Amino acid sequence: MQSELVLDDASPLNFGRQPVGRFATIRRVITNKGGLHINFLVKHANTGEGRCEFMGTRACVCVWLSVCLAVCVVPFSVFVLAIHPGSHSQVASPGLSAQPHAGTIEPGASMPIEFVFRAINTSMQLSPVTIETDSTQPLTLRMLGGGGLPKLSLSHPHLLDFGRCMLNRSLHKSIRLENTGNADLVVDEAVLHSGRASDGAGLAAFGKGAGWTETPFTVREGQSLTLPFVFRPTVEQPYSTVFTLKVTRVPWVVC
Repeated sequence: MQSELVLDDASPLNFGRQPVGRFATIRRVITNKGGLHINFLVKHANTGEGRCEFMGTRACVCVWLSVCLAVCVVPFSVFVLAIHPGSHSQVASPGLSAQPHAGTIEPGASMPIEFVFRAINTSMQLSPVTIETDSTQPLTLRMLGGGGLPKLSLSHPHLLDFGRCMLNRSLHKSIRLENTGNADLVVDEAVLHSGRASDGAGLAAFGKGAGWTETPFTVREGQSLTLPFVFRPTVEQPYSTVFTLKVTRVPWVVC
């Protein structure tokens, strides 16, 4: 009988530049199209070692902004923008790992392999990945992956000042999140707390505007994303709320 092992996708394992310390996963499926069982082993030399130009850092900051008047006779209330570091519970070796990295696949069966990449520095990992077997020619995948550091820039956060607002009228504002670093910026959570008047009266006044991007989302290197907000006061009292961004190992800039 003949042995034959095939991949569902032979394109490169292209992880690009990932934030230092963050996990990224690419999935491939191998299928045994022959009549004999096949033992396989995944080999590569992408251990994550290399010259370290800089390491990722964690950021946690609160930016206090004056915003949101319910009517013209009340003082400014406070809007809190909090940025917190993300965390990951995954455990994997630095560089590239395959899960599973070895095994046996029966005739006609398929098996997924998850390639998990975690950069520990900015060096690029370019060693080919081979899937060797005991009865077929090895399968080879190109590998491309390195570490970088995303950088979150909040452009003109003072634009969240809604000014003097009429009751039961909706005002719309937005903030722009810009990634000025050299790796993907991943926002794990963007939570807008509803916000009531200072005395607890009235309905919640803050909401997400049209076109809000649900988390998790990624801002690519050199790109930006806008988050829209809506403010609709219902009583003559100051309003306050908290908007929380949870990101991973990211320095920040407030412009």
